[in-house]
Amino acid sequence: MLATTFRVCPIYVLIRGKLSLGMMFCSMVSLTTSYYMLIDHVWLSVGITVLKDGVFYSVLPILGSVLLNDTGMWAAFAAAPLIALALSFLFIRIRFGKARFPYLLDDSSTDIVVIEDTLTPESCAQLSERVDAAIRERGCPQAIAAKAALFAEEIGLTILEKNGVICTHGG
Repeated sequence: MLATTFRVCPIYVLIRGKLSLGMMFCSMVSLTTSYYMLIDHVWLSVGITVLKDGVFYSVLPILGSVLLNDTGMWAAFAAAPLIALALSFLFIRIRFGKARFPYLLDDSSTDIVVIEDTLTPESCAQLSERVDAAIRERGCPQAIAAKAALFAEEIGLTILEKNGVICTHGG
């Protein structure tokens, strides 16, 4: 009805709907691959991308056009990222197990140190000392620890200055 009202070819509406659906699945693949790259599983991100772009976008449109003509070809473009995502999640579930699926975070080797305090002019110096101690206890050279400590103190003082807590301009 909509297609005839606006004198649009019905196949165009069908194709556009399938491609829009495919774009949603492409976005899901992009977010998934970005996440796995962020947590240092680059090989997994590359594998998902190769599966979607290299295998399914090459094979499925041809297969779809043979089986269902133009409609099958366009439907294959929408289905390719969804199938790639489903197979990737199945692989991740089998390879890493139910307990780690899908986040894969339990073997993270990054040791994140959280220093929590209320930022005041007095606490900036203490923050600097705590940063220095945390970096030196991890085996970093004193020069690097001192630079990081100074950086933390300067950032803290800049935040306080920009928020009007301290005044450094003589006003």
